[in-house]
Amino acid sequence: LLLAPVAVWLGWKSGIRQGAVGNVALGIGMLMLAVVIRYMAGLAAELFTLLGTPMRLRILNALCEGEQSVSQMLERISTTQPNLSQHLAVMYRSGILAKRKEGTQVIYRVQSEKALTLCRSVCAQIAIEMDDAPLMPVSERLLVRA
Repeated sequence: LLLAPVAVWLGWKSGIRQGAVGNVALGIGMLMLAVVIRYMAGLAAELFTLLGTPMRLRILNALCEGEQSVSQMLERISTTQPNLSQHLAVMYRSGILAKRKEGTQVIYRVQSEKALTLCRSVCAQIAIEMDDAPLMPVSERLLVRA
């Protein structure tokens, strides 16, 4: 259901129609759809895995306000410099962050606004759920805690 728009797009792009030829096209279209869904699910899982550590979410939060050097981030994020640098390197290689050198300092900024938007959406939903926990039906919660 999450990828339903892809199915509609793929059906339109492959020209799926009714009839004998259309049934063959439908079968090919459904196979293409399965491949696309598998690929997209893999990409989504990769992104969620990448952003699935609290440290990386804290880094994104720190960089929401603009670019910062490693030393500036260390003042805001309680961790060691090697640990922060490891997480920054992973986020840089994945394309979520961009960096530049300024003298001896490395300055980072958010490059993927979409990743930032995704994190903001999830965090906003969690904040809503924390505020309205007793009133919100379980079926509407993003995360159900026992």
